[in-house]
Amino acid sequence: MKVLTPPARPSGHELSHLLFLAGSIDMGAASPWQARVIEATADFPGAVCNPRRPDWDSSWGEGSPQLKEQINWELDLIEVASTIFFYFEAGTRSPISLLEFGLVAGENSLSLNTDNRAPWAIVVCEPGFWRRTNVLELCRREGLLCFETLEKGIRFLQLRLEHM
Repeated sequence: MKVLTPPARPSGHELSHLLFLAGSIDMGAASPWQARVIEATADFPGAVCNPRRPDWDSSWGEGSPQLKEQINWELDLIEVASTIFFYFEAGTRSPISLLEFGLVAGENSLSLNTDNRAPWAIVVCEPGFWRRTNVLELCRREGLLCFETLEKGIRFLQLRLEHM
């Protein structure tokens, strides 16, 4: 998969197999888990959207054009992604990821996924995540699988990509 970071946008065939990585970053405090997912999906067609941008500048505060660009990049690509991989890492808070998860979860019931019109959400929520019960209950209500380890979530993602 081709890797896209903000502000790059997918085009052409990339749009048909677009993977969005949503999850713990916590202002850089979270592990670089995105690299593990990217490595595990390298041989699949399409593109992976990684919001952890290499040129992020912590001075881009509230109201800045760069922050608005980042927010809109994430929201735009979540809307068009065929698969969204959520990772809630133990010891992180990830409020933006929780917001994105709430946006996606209601659109992602298992019944919608039978025709591939709605995005698939793959959720990993480790024991020790700050609001794990909230994530687990929303997954239960919306019929989403939730894995406890990144490794299990990545394996399920690979199976999903093999059958697309």
